[in-house]
Amino acid sequence: IYVLWRLIYLPDFGILNTLIGKFGALLHLPLKGPNWLQDEAWAKPALIIMSIWQSVGGYHMILYLAALQGVPRDLYEAAEIDGANSWQKFWSVTWPQISPTTFFIATMSIIGGFQGGFEQAYIMTGGGPNGATTTIIYYIYKNFYEWQQMGYAAAISWFLFLVIFIITLLNWRAFGKVIHYY
Repeated sequence: IYVLWRLIYLPDFGILNTLIGKFGALLHLPLKGPNWLQDEAWAKPALIIMSIWQSVGGYHMILYLAALQGVPRDLYEAAEIDGANSWQKFWSVTWPQISPTTFFIATMSIIGGFQGGFEQAYIMTGGGPNGATTTIIYYIYKNFYEWQQMGYAAAISWFLFLVIFIITLLNWRAFGKVIHYY
């Protein structure tokens, strides 16, 4: 995926800049796409766009589909007998039934956000340009494997663990009350 996106982001021959140029030609404007992975201003947004594309669907969609299949049909029938419309069935039946899955996905996404980005930084940009795409995991990697600063890398790792742990606890405390367990 990362190699494919490197090709998409090529400044002269990449499909994204080609599409931007063709769109500009339709509007009779000389539009030219940026140098996505070599420009400090565009490197991080380019990786974010790719990450969003990568995370849409996939794992989260499978979890939601499984959660939706687990909603008992009897609850929908009871809501229909009570005169609930589609919107009321969603908020009174579907949402409470899939709220544990939503909480799990949100929590894991927060954790993944803190831990993510190593592959993109390593494969696509090498942490550059000028450190614009260096993530904390990539920084830990550089300290440990390239600069041989094992103690410093371990300290950063522990700090990252504590930050993720505290945010997970805060997430649990804030949103754990709205989860409906059946």
